[in-house]
Amino acid sequence: MEAWLNCENLLISITQKPTSYSQYTLRVINECADICLAAQEALKFKYANIGELALLCIGICEECADICERYSGVQFKTCASTCRYCSNVFASLALNA
Repeated sequence: MEAWLNCENLLISITQKPTSYSQYTLRVINECADICLAAQEALKFKYANIGELALLCIGICEECADICERYSGVQFKTCASTCRYCSNVFASLALNA
């Protein structure tokens, strides 16, 4: 949930600034938020194929963290660290699924 919230807040923040970011950057952050929210819902409802969703979440969280680490600013750094943490949690879930 924290990764979703950080990605959403970052998207809101960067789309309101005059600085433009690549469509790729915006798309990855948005996809990360969407997949993190879906994964959280799947966990809540004990989705049977959580291992597969966990692998998807790992991939997008790692990609989002890599992108966010390229930029300066507290929100980017927070998003990167939260996404790395989320990736590690889902890696543990994927191994145990």
